[in-house]
Amino acid sequence: MDGSFRFESMPAGYFTLNVISPNHYFSPVLVRVEKDGTVSARYIGDLESNILLPIVFHALNRINYSKPQSEYTFYSILTNPLIILVGVSFLLVKLQGSFSNPENSENLDNPDSAKTNKQSVSETIDWVFDPQKEG
Repeated sequence: MDGSFRFESMPAGYFTLNVISPNHYFSPVLVRVEKDGTVSARYIGDLESNILLPIVFHALNRINYSKPQSEYTFYSILTNPLIILVGVSFLLVKLQGSFSNPENSENLDNPDSAKTNKQSVSETIDWVFDPQKEG
């Protein structure tokens, strides 16, 4: 088969002829049938020029259903949301260290204060989870 077809005994009037293909796009054609049987055709986008009969369709473009993968560049890696999240987290950790109170860092260096903190933490845990002790 060569894909040709015919319409027999069409009533007079205007008709649109669309070729549908899953792989190609074709421009639709406006076909005019006169009462005496004469046929003329024009592309819908260009109504000024006539198409010679028999109508031969040519594909305007090939339909691509897949999206081409974008190339990786240094900028695309930096704008990746995961990289931005890791970078912001790293900056927050570094900035937190620079804004710390110097008195707190002195307490951490002193081992005696660490022991008292451990005792107070253990006492607090006992107080919360042991209902028999009061006070």
